[in-house]
Amino acid sequence: DVTWPALGLPYVIFNQIMIDDTANHPRLSIAENCSLKFNGGNLCVYDGSIWADGTLGPIVFTADGSPPAWGKFYGIRIGTGLPGDTVSSTHLIDCWVTYGGDLSSASSGNILVVSTRPTITGCFIMHGCHCGIVLLGNQVPDTAQLRNDNYFESNDSGDIRCYPYKSGQEQPRRSFGAGRAFH
Repeated sequence: DVTWPALGLPYVIFNQIMIDDTANHPRLSIAENCSLKFNGGNLCVYDGSIWADGTLGPIVFTADGSPPAWGKFYGIRIGTGLPGDTVSSTHLIDCWVTYGGDLSSASSGNILVVSTRPTITGCFIMHGCHCGIVLLGNQVPDTAQLRNDNYFESNDSGDIRCYPYKSGQEQPRRSFGAGRAFH
């Protein structure tokens, strides 16, 4: 387990951060007021967890560049869908996740959740090159709760998308400021 402290400067990531250790199930904790800028990579949580609680100061995950643009940050991927995943203890609270997604994959977004139920609440999920959040598999968070608990804006192909489509689950729709109200 490791904690990344707020240093006053962004962490610039030039590759992939992968949390994947079936023996130890490590946790990456990211301190409030941290900024992670990706320049060609993503954050993958396959066997372990992330604890990013920005309640006392937002945690930012975005593309590197001024201004940021699509194609540098492939998003946050949580889960593999394989038996034994331990990623359901992942928490993204009061985070900003922007300009994420893989330009070559329509099933990508700022956050990709595969057959697990992480906590995602109080987050600003904006400017995804495809969707804000993509949910794959049958064991995923409830779309209505995700929409109510987070703020979505300007995600190119909609805010939340489910594969495969499940009756009662919301399908993509574009919004500009839908979801939770922030002051």
